[in-house]
Amino acid sequence: MAADDTVRGPELPEDFEDAEGRGWPASTVRWWETWRRSPQAVTFIETDWESLREAAVLHAAFWRGDIRVAG
Repeated sequence: MAADDTVRGPELPEDFEDAEGRGWPASTVRWWETWRRSPQAVTFIETDWESLREAAVLHAAFWRGDIRVAG
């Protein structure tokens, strides 16, 4: 499967805020967009995207310094 740079899947939810009222960190937005352009994204179904949305919350927390979510 080759990358074709097609954007697939949903955008990150715009209404996300962490416990301190901050939106998505830039690193999480880049991570999400990488998944949306990945070759395997062509096979993703709604449950895959939902799992990635949940992982995005953990990704955001980790990149903001909450290493407790790393486990």
